[in-house]
Amino acid sequence: MEYDLELLNFFTNDNTLNKIEMKLSIEYLRCKIDHCYSIKKNLKQQEQSPITRITHEDFETCKEKCLNSSKLNKFNMMKGFLYGDFTKFYYEKFLSCANESEEKKVNLCIEETKKQMKKNVDDVKKTMLNYKF
Repeated sequence: MEYDLELLNFFTNDNTLNKIEMKLSIEYLRCKIDHCYSIKKNLKQQEQSPITRITHEDFETCKEKCLNSSKLNKFNMMKGFLYGDFTKFYYEKFLSCANESEEKKVNLCIEETKKQMKKNVDDVKKTMLNYKF
C-alpha cells in the first residue's frame, strides 16, 4: 500500500527524525565511552578493589546498561511498534473488506480504509516529531 510505504519512508528518510536519532545515538555512545571504555574509571575501580581484567561479559553488560538507560532504545522500539501496529491493523482491515457481499461495498470499504490510513500516517508523523525523547 502507498501509505505503508510512505510511513516506512518517513521512518528512514525524514531529516528531523534522523537528527533526533543521531542525538540519541551520541548520548548512547557517550555512555559507552564513559562507562565501558574509560581507563580513568577502571583506574578508580582498581584503587578501591583491584581488577586484574575486564571480561567480554562485563563489557557486554555495561553496553546493555547504557542501551537500557538511553532514550535510543525507547526511540527505536517506538518506531518499530508504531510501524508494526499500523501495518497489522490496516492489512487485517483490508482483509475484512473482502468479506463484504457486494462489489460496491468492497470498494467503499477499501476507499474508507485508505482515507483512515492517510490520516493515521499524518498522526504517526506528528507523534514521532513532537514526542519529547
